[in-house]
Amino acid sequence: MQEEDPRLLIKRVLNATDKLLSERFGVLTPEQSTHLQTVKRSAEQFELLVTYADDTASTNARKFLAYETRETLATVLGYTEMMGEGMFGMMNTDQLQQLFAIRAQGKMLLVWLDDLLTTV
Repeated sequence: MQEEDPRLLIKRVLNATDKLLSERFGVLTPEQSTHLQTVKRSAEQFELLVTYADDTASTNARKFLAYETRETLATVLGYTEMMGEGMFGMMNTDQLQQLFAIRAQGKMLLVWLDDLLTTV
């Protein structure tokens, strides 16, 4: 199985999150918008860290990257859990399927991180 570039994977997760939120809520509340911007900033930091790790290929950079990625991923997965529990309102079947896809992609990132850490 060929590994997917983690930068593309996180973009897919963010795109799915954007789509799900816009379908579910249309216009986000200021609080939801703030949370989404926090996640996006974390993802941008993640992309920078992946690029740095690719450029340097150092063990310490990969460990730092894994830590920062887990932190970002915890935020994304935490929001998907809250959404799945109906914290922001009930979701229809299509929205729940998209939410499960976001969770699945997030879990794939966790597997990638575990693989990365075992090769360091």
